[in-house]
Amino acid sequence: MKAHLIGGGFGGLAAAALLIRNAGVAGQDITIYEADERLGGGFFLDGSPQSGYNLPGSIFDREFRCAFDLLATIPTEANPKISVKEQLFTFNREHPFDDQTHIVDRDLRTVHGPRYGLSWSDGFALARLSLTPEAWLDGRRIEEFFSPKFFETEFWLLWSTLMGSLPQHSVVEFRRYMNRFVYLFPDLSTMAHVLRSPFNQHEAFVKPLVAWLEPRRVNFLTGTFVKDIGFESSPGRITVNRLDYERGGAAALGHRRAGGYRAVDDRVAGG
Repeated sequence: MKAHLIGGGFGGLAAAALLIRNAGVAGQDITIYEADERLGGGFFLDGSPQSGYNLPGSIFDREFRCAFDLLATIPTEANPKISVKEQLFTFNREHPFDDQTHIVDRDLRTVHGPRYGLSWSDGFALARLSLTPEAWLDGRRIEEFFSPKFFETEFWLLWSTLMGSLPQHSVVEFRRYMNRFVYLFPDLSTMAHVLRSPFNQHEAFVKPLVAWLEPRRVNFLTGTFVKDIGFESSPGRITVNRLDYERGGAAALGHRRAGGYRAVDDRVAGG
């Protein structure tokens, strides 16, 4: 079995680790194609003391069960006897976070109301959307379901900061995130249940994963942009038989094979 993973972010790296750990795939039979020159996707560290730092990442909470199942088996770089999961949970237990001020107005007064500035009609609209089947929402935008004032509330400012939502984004995505993180709503203003890594997420999650994959001889093709994926007719399944990519300014045809990349045997996955 060979696996071809498009994207060397956290998802692609985790997929490679799980294929090795759970499916017994040899590392040398796994290839990760990453368009950037570095691995990590959205979990990267950039900048300098002079220009400032860019520290993108993702929200983690205790319900990221699949991620923590994997990270429990990945050792930290500082101490191989301590897993990445153990380090993260220990840090949050010893240093609980309570954000006293998340939004201030132009007079530097804390903005926080009993219902995050939501009216009863806003609450009803949120509840209605949460219960609406996705099939009825296809192709529709968030702004179609709420009044203009909803997008001026404390709730929306907090939510859009956390999730990166904009009014013109898909309402299906908004609904999925809302239902997934609904238990965070009471503590949105303090972020009490959002887990913090002891340092930036690239160093906390990506570097240990890469350090675990490298000695297992996973193939990392960085600076490699996958331009196209070739499909062949295959009843009852999606079969990929060709990857076209550019690396170092040169076009290449990657790993074409008769029979294709099948759902069980050879896989093409996004990460």
